[in-house]
Amino acid sequence: MLLSEQGSWFTHPPCNVALATAQKQWPSVSWSISCSPTTFEDYTKSLNLEKFIKGLVGDTYRIWHYPSIGYQVEQLMPVRVRKSLRRLIEMGMTNPFPGGFCKDEL
Repeated sequence: MLLSEQGSWFTHPPCNVALATAQKQWPSVSWSISCSPTTFEDYTKSLNLEKFIKGLVGDTYRIWHYPSIGYQVEQLMPVRVRKSLRRLIEMGMTNPFPGGFCKDEL
């Protein structure tokens, strides 16, 4: 989530995943991404909330896990985010993930 003078803005995690992947796979290129700024409320109002949360869990897991297997550059992830991610995985808020979730490492 990005904070601005206009309030809270939501950045969809696939933008972060795409940038981290590009930076890892093609390090000699200077990358930037652009996602349409939107509020969290506007982004989620027409979505199935459970499906959205499961997708968000998967995207966040990839941001954490993919650097360890060489797919992406590492991104900072606060401890409270990792703890929340682990709890959501334990609650079953996941979509199928190849190889499963390594929640014990979070």
